[in-house]
Amino acid sequence: MHSVYKSAAAAALIAGGLVQSSLAGLATAPWSQAPSFAARLAQLPRYSASGLHQCGTANGAGHSCVVTGLFSDCNEATSALRTRDCCPTSTGGGTSTAFTLTYCIPDYSGR
Repeated sequence: MHSVYKSAAAAALIAGGLVQSSLAGLATAPWSQAPSFAARLAQLPRYSASGLHQCGTANGAGHSCVVTGLFSDCNEATSALRTRDCCPTSTGGGTSTAFTLTYCIPDYSGR
């Protein structure tokens, strides 16, 4: 049983040394070679999407309003835009009675 503790301690020392040497390598690496989080994030696909809410009011008058945004995929766009009810703040007020995703296309603008 005593040898189990020795091998566990040896493994911990080896692992600790590997982590330290890896961190030291990162610290001395040129910044041009170290990928930044922002650079990796910029490479993720983005989608520009728009949706139309049909608004209903107490007096029966109907109108519509548009919601837009940038999303990681079209499923996220549909879910998010459906919940962004623009009717209460639009001219005529009311609440959304129906929603339609009008477009969802890849966004290459770099926004």
